[in-house]
Amino acid sequence: MQVGAKVGVVRSKGQEKKPVRVYVRPVDIPYESTTVDDEDESSEPEPQTVKIYIQDNKHSMTDPVAEFKITEDTRREITIELEEGQRGRYIIYRGDTVIEDITVDYDDIEE
Repeated sequence: MQVGAKVGVVRSKGQEKKPVRVYVRPVDIPYESTTVDDEDESSEPEPQTVKIYIQDNKHSMTDPVAEFKITEDTRREITIELEEGQRGRYIIYRGDTVIEDITVDYDDIEE
């Protein structure tokens, strides 16, 4: 480039943000009784580990977004944020058992 040559400059505000929709769903996680004699009320219920994985704008399926123990039926709320054109997913495990495995498309979420 020569001294005094014209230089073109392009200014940008960065990539245009895509619209985001939020999917919210309450889910019931059943406790599976492990006691042999359900009539024996003196025994404490055995805690079961629950793990929730989410794939969306903020999470990947690599690590659980929540991990907790239950001793009775439990309700939790799942929140998935998706950009236009994206597909999200959540999986809930109780121990090694899949309780729910749901895929959500951006277009299926009501505005």
